[in-house]
Amino acid sequence: MRDKEKGLARLKVWVRRMSRQIRNVHTNDVVLISSTSGHGFKQLEERLRHHLLPEDPKWMYVVGRVNSGKSTFVNRFLWYIGYKHQGAVHYKRAVGGVTRSPVPGTTLHFVSFGLPKGFRLVDCPGIPSRHQVTAQLQEAMDLYAVVPRKRINSISYALHTGRSFLAGALVRIDQVQGNISFLTSFFGLSVTLHVCQTCKAEDLMSRKSGDFFYPPHSREDCERIGPLVRHRVEVFGSSDRAWDDIVIAGMGWVSISGYGTKILDVWVPKGVKVFRRPALMPQEMRSRGITRFHVNHRARSPKIFRKKNGIVKARQDKELRDKLRAEQAEVEAQQAAQVEVPDDVAFVDMSELELPPGYSVAESAAEQPK
Repeated sequence: MRDKEKGLARLKVWVRRMSRQIRNVHTNDVVLISSTSGHGFKQLEERLRHHLLPEDPKWMYVVGRVNSGKSTFVNRFLWYIGYKHQGAVHYKRAVGGVTRSPVPGTTLHFVSFGLPKGFRLVDCPGIPSRHQVTAQLQEAMDLYAVVPRKRINSISYALHTGRSFLAGALVRIDQVQGNISFLTSFFGLSVTLHVCQTCKAEDLMSRKSGDFFYPPHSREDCERIGPLVRHRVEVFGSSDRAWDDIVIAGMGWVSISGYGTKILDVWVPKGVKVFRRPALMPQEMRSRGITRFHVNHRARSPKIFRKKNGIVKARQDKELRDKLRAEQAEVEAQQAAQVEVPDDVAFVDMSELELPPGYSVAESAAEQPK
């Protein structure tokens, strides 16, 4: 418990330092909360009581990027204060409360909740970003894989010059120059991880993207995203800790440790932002060695393979239906009789028109006597 508190304290210091670098932020106060477990909401309540006065009700807006957890936070906050009209909420099944989903843009408009004494809580739509990986994905299964829904288990790999690290079919990191690096990855549990030789990385990804490396979970989505674009990044590592993180916007990050300066080539889809920042969790790779080393490649289970086969079968069925419909439309168009009506002949010949008894032809306004 004490180690956990120390880790949260280090995280709070890191967030404060990062917030000071943002020019339009007027305060660097930080409260660490968990919308899943409810941790930190008591401290948040005390902080709100310090800043808000009962005689001066205000509207509280929850703002942020898409997929940052705003709606989940609103559900937990309403549950914490005992909001009566929220209904039953099941967090693991994503049932009840405000709709939340890994799909970007689920909250389409402002959702307002009236609180006691005139206060109001507003859940705002997420601020979209074209520079995130989630903007490149369309399938729900891919978005569920990229957006973390559980605790991220970091995995460390030894990376030499001439070796590459692959995260799904979206990220490739090559070590170009420098001593041995210890790369600690922080990605979702459904993202495949792999290490190979740099000279074989391009051919390997071209053959196995969507099948062995995912997300994306289909070859068609990999082809739609297009080739990866290279970004050269220079980082410095230490033998006992990491000093720099390499962040792939909307997907995750890697920490680089190992003594000396490293030059890395980071390959991501076109438009995705790659940047360097101070290490968020620098102590994952300690001086005594790698804390977790995995030889097997994770995120390859029968359950995921069944989902992948379902996506492929659904696309094949749709292509087959579209093909059959097009063939049927072509056959009907060929079998349809063509009716040719000369321009000087009326469409209805009144002299040959036979009507049943009791029926007559109504004259138009031009034919009626004046």
